[in-house]
Amino acid sequence: MAPDWMAMLASQGFEPSLTNTVVYLLSSAMLLTTFAVNYTGKPFMQSLTSNTGLIVTLIVSALLVSALSGGSLPELSSYLELVALPEAASTEMLGLMGFDFVMCLIIEKVIERVARSLAK
Repeated sequence: MAPDWMAMLASQGFEPSLTNTVVYLLSSAMLLTTFAVNYTGKPFMQSLTSNTGLIVTLIVSALLVSALSGGSLPELSSYLELVALPEAASTEMLGLMGFDFVMCLIIEKVIERVARSLAK
């Protein structure tokens, strides 16, 4: 039997909010960054550039998350129950997503080089 508070939460239903939208978009962007940056490729798997299925999926997904953040897909946003972001928040989100990707990529490459130099 479920506790009373769980039944109460289930009966309230989902209410779209700005917080839910921001969390969804940022977590989606962070997931894409994780896949793109941490993909090791050779010698264990195909390199990212030769794995066309993965690279196309990452690019399309990144474009989709960017379009959702920018408000370019109102029908899909409505279907996903996302709230429209104010223009300033949208610009800030896109910048934050780009900054996150670039910084993760730089940190990964620096750590990789340091680890290789220490292994020699």
